[in-house]
Amino acid sequence: MITLVGIFTDFGLPEALQKFLPQPNHKQLLFPTISLEFLLVVIGATSIFIIDLALGGQISQGYSLLLFFCIIFSASNTIILSFNGLRQNLKTSIYFLGAAVSFLIITFVCYFYFQLNIVESFLTGRLTSWLLFTIIPLIDLYLQKLLPVNFKLTKRYLSFAANNFVIISAFAFINNWDSIIITNVLGTYINGVYKSVATLGLLPNILAVVLNTKLLPEYSYLHSKKLNTELRNSNKKITLLIIFITVIFTLSSIPLSKWALTIIFSPEIATQGYSLLPFFITAGFAYVCSIPAVSVLQALGQESFVRNIAIIQSIIYFLGSILVLTLGNLFLLPLLLLSINVTYSLIIWLKASRSLTNLSYT
Repeated sequence: MITLVGIFTDFGLPEALQKFLPQPNHKQLLFPTISLEFLLVVIGATSIFIIDLALGGQISQGYSLLLFFCIIFSASNTIILSFNGLRQNLKTSIYFLGAAVSFLIITFVCYFYFQLNIVESFLTGRLTSWLLFTIIPLIDLYLQKLLPVNFKLTKRYLSFAANNFVIISAFAFINNWDSIIITNVLGTYINGVYKSVATLGLLPNILAVVLNTKLLPEYSYLHSKKLNTELRNSNKKITLLIIFITVIFTLSSIPLSKWALTIIFSPEIATQGYSLLPFFITAGFAYVCSIPAVSVLQALGQESFVRNIAIIQSIIYFLGSILVLTLGNLFLLPLLLLSINVTYSLIIWLKASRSLTNLSYT
């Protein structure tokens, strides 16, 4: 719930900050962006709170206030990523690491020392860590005199944020739709096996987040300085490196899948799901291959192309997954995801390469 609400309350603002802040004379975007982010989280948290009360606490399972404040302080993600846009990368890393470590420590202390139940411990740890790393980065920005009061956001800025919101939402839909349809068609047991394997196999998606966080502000800066050769070389080098890593991990996963699933989950899941794992790993890395090209297109202001392809990708996966599971063949679902991700990455890469070539001519 927190993850899905977080997509809506972020509204693509972290990506917008990372694109525009590296450009000259854009630091005045910080105050209105953070203000808008807090407005969105308040609206989101209040809406969920009211719906939860109307449903008798079915959403929060009795933790309505904790969930409410967790959603409010999920704004820390946007605030911390603003340092990435400012090219203060070390601070971004320190603040995210601090939030993660404090979350783990507080959760364990609540569970083992104060003997709260696991859900309450998790929500308390998450809320406290987000609260701390909302306040501390805000103080840092204020001391750097980067929060002059203004409420002006350009139409181009909001358009970029909205397009990225659609892209992220489409990706979130693909990640969650499979569980919904499998549970309803084949049952919760099969979904438990499938999602366990998928969770492990799609871990490369973490690399996609890291790459996008690194490359978008870097490419935006290079483009603003007209350093197009460096931009083109970086895109090519990183894409080739990811393809090489994909081949290595895919080949390694074939003999090691059953062993890895047995260690991490159980022999039962390993026996039923090991043949699916290489497809998920390849599908995950296939998506990661698109990230340098996506960052190029975002830096060049062509995010609407990425948005359109992401929407088409989601629709094809939606219809294809229904067809596949109607046939009762679970094995074809990760194969469908792999095919879609490879096609998506290839289209995005070709578009980015063509755009970079056109830049070299102009």
